[in-house]
Amino acid sequence: DDFNGFHIAAFWSKFKALVRGELGGLSNRLQPVCEQTVRMLPELDARQVANVAHAFAKARLVGTGPWHHVWTALPEVVHRRLGGFNGQDLSNTAWAFAKVGHTTPGLLDAISAKALRRGLGCFKEQELSNTAWAFATAGHAAPYLFDGISAEALRRGLGGFNAQALTSLAWAFAVSDPPSADELFGTTSFSSRCVHLATSFSHAQLSQLHQWLLWREERGKLWPALPASFRQACHEAFIADEGKPSQLQSDVVRAIRSRDLNVEEEPRCKASGYSIDALVTLNDGKKIAVEVDGPSHFVGRSQQPAGATMLKHRQLRYFGWHLEIVPYWEWNQSKALHWLPSAPRGDA
Repeated sequence: DDFNGFHIAAFWSKFKALVRGELGGLSNRLQPVCEQTVRMLPELDARQVANVAHAFAKARLVGTGPWHHVWTALPEVVHRRLGGFNGQDLSNTAWAFAKVGHTTPGLLDAISAKALRRGLGCFKEQELSNTAWAFATAGHAAPYLFDGISAEALRRGLGGFNAQALTSLAWAFAVSDPPSADELFGTTSFSSRCVHLATSFSHAQLSQLHQWLLWREERGKLWPALPASFRQACHEAFIADEGKPSQLQSDVVRAIRSRDLNVEEEPRCKASGYSIDALVTLNDGKKIAVEVDGPSHFVGRSQQPAGATMLKHRQLRYFGWHLEIVPYWEWNQSKALHWLPSAPRGDA
């Protein structure tokens, strides 16, 4: 009860470094400090507000729990404090809300507008990348922001971008598909930087770059290519991670099979490397690719597809699949197969 704004912000900054997402039995014991945080939020300065949001996301304080009231109160406080946010504050706040799926109407638009007014020159490379990643992850269109990020990254020649920043930037642009991509990736800056950092990329980062390569093909662009051995490493990393069936997926497959339809689970799209949840062959030989999208495929508790979901759907359609989506809420409400067309328009 004696905590002031400084204590609250300092507590959460330390807490995020200690728990590393493993709360154990701490959930109930966090209620008093969460309640005090809600009371203190209006008194915090811009940096402290940004730090609280970032700390909650880093510590994975999301979903049911005493922290829910903090997330509910944060958007209004962020709006009031945006005038004092610097580049790091803007980037950290956008990243935090996108990370936990707590985006609210107007919040990301306000952050984008503030970032553009302030100027992206004050953003560090990781901050530029994290901001792009946040908007892409939330599936939130911000073409002017991406234009600005593209121009600023190109102005720097991507020289200060490390492997993480580079891949997050590439993936975010692949999801958002902004017109300014031609400016950023049409020069040798990106491919040269990738080659320079070739030994620094993690397995997950190579997988993200594979999706960027698919996007390059999707757009039919002659952007400078990555070396063949590099592309192969990206492809191998991607297919190693793709395809982990969920219980919801198994339930849907079982229901389809109950209608005497042939279903192949987790077939792979040879052209892209994507794993498809279920490939249904109808009695007339027509094929339908079915994607079963559970809660993790959407932004928070909304029905807005997350960036990764949007990207997979778009790229599968580009590679010729007739795609049908089964959202978890529709399945839970009806358990019916009304989404399954009797006469699909074409083969995969």
